[in-house]
Amino acid sequence: MNDKVLTKLEYNKIINKLLDCCASSLGKDLASQLKPITNPKTIKVWLEQTSEAKEIWRFNPMVPLGGIKDVGPHLTKVEKGGILTPQMLFEVGETIGAAHSLKRFCDNLSPKYVHVKELSDGLVVLTKLEQEIKRCILPEGEVADTASPELNSIRASKRSKQGQVKEKLDNILRSTAFQKYLQEPIVTIRSQRYVVPVKVEYRAQVPGILHDQSASGATLYIEPMVVVEINNELRRLEVREEQEIQRILAVLTKLVNDNLAELEGNLDILAEMDFIFAKGKLSQRMDGGAPALYSDQRVKIIQGRHPLIVENVVPISIELGDSFDTLVITGPNTGGKTVTLKTVGLFVAMAQAGMHIPCEEGSATGIFQQIFVDIGDEQSIEQSLSTFSSHMTNIIGIINKLTPASLVLMDELGAGTDPTEGAALAMAILTYLHQSGAKTIATTHYSELKAFAYANERVENASVEFDSVSLRPTYKLLIGVPGRSNAFEISQRLGLKFEVVALAKNYLSQEQVKVTDLIKNLEENQLISQQERKQAELLHQEVIEKLDFLQHKELDLENREKAVLRKAHEEAAKIYQEAKL
Repeated sequence: MNDKVLTKLEYNKIINKLLDCCASSLGKDLASQLKPITNPKTIKVWLEQTSEAKEIWRFNPMVPLGGIKDVGPHLTKVEKGGILTPQMLFEVGETIGAAHSLKRFCDNLSPKYVHVKELSDGLVVLTKLEQEIKRCILPEGEVADTASPELNSIRASKRSKQGQVKEKLDNILRSTAFQKYLQEPIVTIRSQRYVVPVKVEYRAQVPGILHDQSASGATLYIEPMVVVEINNELRRLEVREEQEIQRILAVLTKLVNDNLAELEGNLDILAEMDFIFAKGKLSQRMDGGAPALYSDQRVKIIQGRHPLIVENVVPISIELGDSFDTLVITGPNTGGKTVTLKTVGLFVAMAQAGMHIPCEEGSATGIFQQIFVDIGDEQSIEQSLSTFSSHMTNIIGIINKLTPASLVLMDELGAGTDPTEGAALAMAILTYLHQSGAKTIATTHYSELKAFAYANERVENASVEFDSVSLRPTYKLLIGVPGRSNAFEISQRLGLKFEVVALAKNYLSQEQVKVTDLIKNLEENQLISQQERKQAELLHQEVIEKLDFLQHKELDLENREKAVLRKAHEEAAKIYQEAKL
């Protein structure tokens, strides 16, 4: 799907939330590349994977995803014949350990987690390599003394020689004869040799090798002759140490090379599993669920909550492609019309990317080949295009690429030009989209489009409810009810004189007044109908609960009756037996 469309729907912000749920850079790489697809089988598998991961998180909040490192470049270096550094080997060992832990965790999961277990079954446990790396490489990325007997012996000798050097230099520092020659009584290192800081004017009084001079020139760093030979021995030990370290690293790198295919396979699986568990965690955070998949292009959202609205989000319920294919949403600004468009488009995109959507069970979506969007002010100063021209350019592009399997979302259709011509153009565009078979949701201010929706089959009106008392939108989507501008009510409540409002009403034609009153009555009847339906649902629920209670009561009585009869039979049998005796 077009990146510009996804940006308009704020899909990139959902991906950012997904990135926050990843435990490794490998998972983040996969998450950052996630785009909606159109293959039904793959989408179904992706949604099932997300469902499994979400449920696993629910019952096992300590999924072991720590320690996964991007060791791909390290493995490439090995493949090319290079030798890994201690830090690289440590990261390889960490990743092997992460694979081991995750496989052990998944082996204990229920067989119902088919996709997760199938992936984890591909992980190869490399116990010997893991143990060898952990034995030889410290967490700080250094080679351990115990990596080999030779290295242990060399480092023991180094420590002994270092002790001898420090002892001799400490004697110099404590000597009253030498103290006046020193800039300060410390031992430091220059050119990998132990030296003391000597005042420049006393250079002749301290026999030894000059290694450095301070920036001011006042201090000379001299290696006293009494420690030169010991320092030489230390340097020889350091060379031997470096050679032994390189030998150990080469041996460990060869072990890595011997298991290269398994390590590369594990890395791919770990990335995939981190990515899948991130989708499950995101679903958990959004309180999402997997939508069912239709075989045709339909959308059914039940109590859908826009995932980027944190506070006071009002759920929407909407069906498209069932009883109608085109939905015209009318009403005032700030009523949530644009949010409705973005919610539908974003939910479809998320579902086709295998992500859960925050809505109630029973929600479903078909698979759309394209989502087309015309939302927001597209005015372009650089191209000298007005808002209207820019919107029209966008709509022309949509019409030219349109297929019956498309979802089209248009905000303020026909706005930015003469109202009469804009309304006519909007109706023509909607007619074309409708006849093409595409599913369309459009928002508009034009009253003419309300009548258009009434007059055409499989075209429906909708509005976002507005509370004329509080002068605020409720953001509830009302299907079947066209929106009103509420301009007169709002103006009067804000303090505009009654006679001015009355005069404005007189300027409306009788036909416009009738339509306004009709819409008002429809809206009121819709609200009454919704309230009555809620009351009926509550009564229905009460009846079910009472019936369930009575059934349990009846069953309890039957059980008690059977128990009394059984006890009576047992007592009768006992009396009979006693009488026989």
